[in-house]
Amino acid sequence: MAFIARVLLAFVFAAVTANAAVDKAQGVANGHSKDAAQACFGDATPFLLPGDPDKTVNCCIAPWSVTWFDQNAQIGECCAPGQSWSGNQTTLVGGCCDRGQDWSQDKASGLGGCCAPSLVFVGDKATKTGGCCTAGMIWLNGKCAPPPPRPTCKDLADPVCGDEDDLGIQYGHCYILKFADGTQLGADHAAPTYSKDGFFKDIPFKVCRSATDCSLGEAVPSDGTFLLQDQMGRPEDATGAVGWVDNGAGGTHIKFNTNGAQAGIFKGIAACSGGKCFIRLGGGPTGNGSIGPTCPVPDHGLTFWPNPKATMLISFTETACSGPDAPFVPINAANPAQGFLSAFGASRSRPAVVVSQRPSSSLVASAASGRASATAATAASASSAAPVRATAPSRVNARA
Repeated sequence: MAFIARVLLAFVFAAVTANAAVDKAQGVANGHSKDAAQACFGDATPFLLPGDPDKTVNCCIAPWSVTWFDQNAQIGECCAPGQSWSGNQTTLVGGCCDRGQDWSQDKASGLGGCCAPSLVFVGDKATKTGGCCTAGMIWLNGKCAPPPPRPTCKDLADPVCGDEDDLGIQYGHCYILKFADGTQLGADHAAPTYSKDGFFKDIPFKVCRSATDCSLGEAVPSDGTFLLQDQMGRPEDATGAVGWVDNGAGGTHIKFNTNGAQAGIFKGIAACSGGKCFIRLGGGPTGNGSIGPTCPVPDHGLTFWPNPKATMLISFTETACSGPDAPFVPINAANPAQGFLSAFGASRSRPAVVVSQRPSSSLVASAASGRASATAATAASASSAAPVRATAPSRVNARA
């Protein structure tokens, strides 16, 4: 009996020990055990990725190394040999860059990459490509190029002209709207309405794609729609908050409205009258109406009418979007009426240090899954590398 009891006791002890070992191993694999660091074998360095709510332990395997954000808390990013993480540690916008390079972020396009200290990253939001250029240059046709010359008052004296392809006006640009007799679309003093020859004039109206997108872009196509954002705002509002030209219809005056859901949807047809360029405006709540006077007085207000033939000719003259010292927005080749890019020949464009995203061999193991992967951002020579599609900023790291 004693022998049988000893055998049973040994069996139970072995089972308990095995279960404990399985639990500990599972804890290590999940990265939550006090012994989690043991999941990184050899000379691998355990680290936590910034912003990881699960605090999953990752392993940076030599010769890769960790750029520490907080070494005491073991928070950092793992980069390939010869690279270190560069960027904004608060927003985590950045990537692994070669020695002598730093992450450069282009606010206009939302793209970024690793550049030498003397260069900055510039990109094209439409093509999602970019490269490292001298400060002040732009990314044009896959190359660094000088910016277009700043328009002068003489350049902007005439209204834009459209054709069968587009209306001549461009998304993200600002314009003063004029009637055929030369009077402006202005704002009334006592009410938030717009009228012909209104009390407040020289109002920059920005052409937007939608109530959430007023960014620079191509010309408005001939069959396209657009919104008008009032950059002046109401005179009694000390904040100068912008608002929308709304969709007042059927005799209701079109007025200033801060609610983007009430913004008027405009459509237009390129027109010519008396040797001058105009846009015959339409749109409104139905999408197929026209814009016309609300009442038979000289300084009438405006409203959308259901009759698509009751239109008015409105000219668009480009202006700065805000402030007397604001720079004019760049004019691009999408607007055939403004040929400011005609001087940009291929011979004047300077090659860029083009940023590429290259895959690298797996040198990083995750304690949670054992997966291994890595990507690194690097700047390639312009003479040997072609422009590539860039990505919106994200953490370029080597995490499992």
